[in-house]
Order: sequence, then structure tokens, then C-alpha cells
Amino acid sequence: MEIIRDEKSQVARPRRSIRTPEGMLKNFLMRVIGPRKLKDLYQRLKPEDKARFIVAILPFVQSRKAAEPFSEAEIEELHSLIKEKANETGKKVG
Repeated sequence: MEIIRDEKSQVARPRRSIRTPEGMLKNFLMRVIGPRKLKDLYQRLKPEDKARFIVAILPFVQSRKAAEPFSEAEIEELHSLIKEKANETGKKVG
């Protein structure tokens, strides 16, 4: 089990501790909704609502460490994938 140090209180705790935002969010969702119901609700979302949901929860599950910046090629690839999906749904992307 990996131990990390909480930057605010300088207390060591297990990485997946319930005190992390990820742990607190997971605990809340499991108590209130449950994994099956959550998956069912997510599957019913429209593709653009799925994207909004993922973007909304990323700050809670994404590591706070600085990520490597995207290369120009990666940005172009992502943009073309978005354009392709938008063309399938009939939406315009710049």
C-alpha cells in the first residue's frame, strides 16, 4: 500500500484513503446510488451529457500532479476525433 503525505496537515495516510476527494466522492455515490444504478444512469445520458459529466468529475479523480502538456500532434488528433464525432451527430465544430 502506497502512503502519501497530506500537504495541508502533513499526515501520512494510504493513497486511496476515504479522506481524498476521490474516496469521498466514491463513498458518497456508493451509499446514495450504488454502482449498478450509477452505471445505468450514465448509459442513459446523451453523448454530450456524458462528456459534460466526465469533465465535471475530473477534478475529483484526476491527480493534482502537473500533467505533461499535449503535443501539437496529440491536439490535432483529438480535434479530428471530436470533429468526426460531431459530424456523425450533425453538429458543427470549429
